[in-house]
This record gives sequence, C-alpha cells and structure tokens, in this order.
Amino acid sequence: MTVRNSFGNIVASLDQGGNATFSGSLTVGELRFDEIATDSATLGASVGRALLTAGSQTMFIANPKVTPDTLIYLTPLSSTGGQSLYVAGKTPEVGFTVSLDTPLSTDVEFNWWIVN
Repeated sequence: MTVRNSFGNIVASLDQGGNATFSGSLTVGELRFDEIATDSATLGASVGRALLTAGSQTMFIANPKVTPDTLIYLTPLSSTGGQSLYVAGKTPEVGFTVSLDTPLSTDVEFNWWIVN
C-alpha cells in the first residue's frame, strides 16, 4: 500500500511484512519497541574502553570518526582520586586525548563514547 502527495510522489508505504516507510515526520502519542536498529551504525556512535596507566596524565585514543563537532563522553570504571577525567583535545579523523589534572598512582579504567 502506498500514499502519494498531490504531486504524485510516494510519501508513505506499508509492505506485506508490516514494514512502514515515511518520507516526512511521524507524530504519535506513545511509541513502543521490541528492538531498535539503524542503518547508520548506532547513529554515528563509537564506543570503547581504555586504561590510563598509573603515573600517566594523558593518553591518546585513535578513532577516525572524530570530527570537530563530535561529542565525547567518558565514564570512569575505577577511582579517579577525586579528579575529573576529561577530553583535552580532538584531532578530526584521527582521535582524541583524555587527561587528568594530576597523574595518579593507580590505573584508571574508563569507557568512552563518541557521538556525531
């Protein structure tokens, strides 16, 4: 089944498998999912885990998905000694640098998540 606009263009379709396609936006009161999948590899995101070794203050994480507008989230999995782990710099299409203000005497394991 297809729906066409006044110019004859298909703006919505529903196939025999129950798959719906719309060319515009969809407004609903409630939306429920069993699974979510995208064609853009998790909406352009990339995730990983790293270890900032004891005595180190910075480390570089290579990732070609980094752009000037990339959002990078860091989640420590071990103590940071009360310090904030932060993104000290981004190099587009190369990667990003993670830092602490002062090196620690213990390793800091953390997850990172980049979103474009």
